Formats: sequence, structure tokens, C-alpha cells
Amino acid sequence: PESTFVIGTVCRLNDDSHKRISDLLRAMVRLADLDAHLLIVGEGPERHQMERLARELGVAERAHFVGYRDDVGNAYAAMDVFALVSAREGFGLSLAEAMLAHLPVVATAVGGIRDIVVHEQTGILVSACDVDAITAALRRLFDSAAQRLAFANAGRERAPPHFSAERYARDVDAFYRRLLSR
Repeated sequence: PESTFVIGTVCRLNDDSHKRISDLLRAMVRLADLDAHLLIVGEGPERHQMERLARELGVAERAHFVGYRDDVGNAYAAMDVFALVSAREGFGLSLAEAMLAHLPVVATAVGGIRDIVVHEQTGILVSACDVDAITAALRRLFDSAAQRLAFANAGRERAPPHFSAERYARDVDAFYRRLLSR
């Protein structure tokens, strides 16, 4: 339903010790009093294990594993909040995509994520593997549409100059021009 609060993530389901989908599923248990659903976009060998965990935790009806999608933009459009709660992360491209899609984010303060998300400006950073903190951040954003909008606006403003394909192409072009001038 339109009123449902959708928490989403986009990632490969290859190694739960890395992406920690299990932490999002455990947070959903603690958010049982909310009209909230979890949208998991991605495929991988651990999908069936995560689906089994969702059933064991009693959140399978609110955790939607939709697999790989070519139209990931439509998935972002269905989300109210984007969450990436990895235990480790080199960059976190899906975070930049989510910010470009005008979404507030909840993410772990690990690796390159700290270079993408500005804590309390574009989203909320939490400690890795801390289900209590993940739950609190998601509940906070559920409770405040104004906070979601403020984070989404700041993320949408931050993302293009820092993480867009155009910025990347300009940087690569400038790099090669410097090399050629030598």
C-alpha cells in the first residue's frame, strides 16, 4: 500500500559477513510495530539462506527479495529510505545511486561509506553489526518525514558533483590529459 514505509537495499547476496542483510532482517523484527517492509534488490548464492532467516525471524511477509533488476531506478523509486549496513565496504556505489535518486540513507561507518554519507546531513551513519543502532536510525526516519526530506535533499545536492558518471568521466579525461602532456 502507498502508506507502507519501504526500507530498501541494493547489493549482491554473496557473503552476509560483508553485506549484513541479516542485520536488516533482525532490525525488521524490532520494527514489527511499524507498517514497514524491506525491499532487497540483488541476487547471489546466499539469497536462499537470507530468505530462510527471514522466515525463521518471522519477517518473511515484510521482507521482499526481488532478485537482480535491470530497472533498479524503479526499485529506488519504491523506497522511502535506503540502507547499506555492510561490515566492510570499499566504496558503496549503491549509496551514491540512492542519493542521486533522492533518498535518505542509513549506512555503516566503514570504509569508503564515510566518504559518501555525511553523518546527520545526507543520512545516518551507524556502527557495523549494531542492530540496535540500525533499528534506531530506521525508526527515527520512519517517525520524521521532515528529516527524511532534509537528508534526501542534501544527498541529492551532494551526489552529482562528487559521484556522478559525468564527474567520473571529467576526472578520467583530466587524468589522461595530464599523462599525455608529460
